[in-house]
Amino acid sequence: MKKYAPIIAIIGLAALAWVAYLVTDNVLVAAFLATLAVVVWGFSPSGLGRAPGRKPEVSPAELKQYRRDHPGSTIGDAIDHARR
Repeated sequence: MKKYAPIIAIIGLAALAWVAYLVTDNVLVAAFLATLAVVVWGFSPSGLGRAPGRKPEVSPAELKQYRRDHPGSTIGDAIDHARR
């Protein structure tokens, strides 16, 4: 349930802003609640997980040597091989 708490809060605040605007006809209250929903959204953790780390740099000499040893290979193939 803890995983879904930010999602529930965002949807709840957005729905509450919509209802507050329709019922009270007060734009200020609705704007405040909608802004609060956006702030919660901005500070909540991403559901996509962590970004992958940076891969090590590859020297041009390694790439040239791989391409000499494997004719017909692409630069992408050489980079993939060098980063393993």
